[in-house]
Amino acid sequence: MKAIVAILIITNLLLAKDNLFERKNYFPINTKIDLVYDSSFGEVTNSIRMINDTIQIVNEAEDFFYAQKMLIKNDSVYVVETHQKFSVLLFINRENKISYQNPLLRIPFPLLAKNDWESTTKQFTGKYNSQVTMSGNFVSEEKLKTKIGLFDTIKIITTVKTSYGSENVITEWYAKDIGLVKAEIQVKGGGFTGFLRDLLGYDLITFDISNIKYKSGS
Repeated sequence: MKAIVAILIITNLLLAKDNLFERKNYFPINTKIDLVYDSSFGEVTNSIRMINDTIQIVNEAEDFFYAQKMLIKNDSVYVVETHQKFSVLLFINRENKISYQNPLLRIPFPLLAKNDWESTTKQFTGKYNSQVTMSGNFVSEEKLKTKIGLFDTIKIITTVKTSYGSENVITEWYAKDIGLVKAEIQVKGGGFTGFLRDLLGYDLITFDISNIKYKSGS
């Protein structure tokens, strides 16, 4: 009987290990490459910069800038600051900087199949503040066809809501050893992305990987 119990425990541990998705594989911190996406804003380049003990992930296009300063804690990913800018028709410019009272949990690595999570804190934009809640869940493993090939990915859906009524639903696909290969942002409420929706009709913002650029000397 003891032998059977031991076998069951070992089997469960092995199965759990097979379904364990680690940050270093799906959210690598690689400053030697840039990821390029075809997006709703045209071609966007994603680069990673190290700033002291934080990571800045920058997405830039000709008239679009979106950056998140992130912290890796206990191997999970947290957001500590967000900066976004958008220009259209040369005379409409919008910029928004957000800081958080406490780091906001982005992805709780290592992930297990059917994981879900939620994190709430206060966010500050200039002299204004509001409560923000980020909830997410691991959806599935999925084969994803992209412009540069077929990838085995993990699919994650995150919902971000604030007390002033903004709401975004973010669906992301992460590939092993690369990171984000596809994203869809459904804009439901107000805020900066609500401005883009109302002005330009962007109720769905998309990013699809189109190239991987290796920096000189890497």
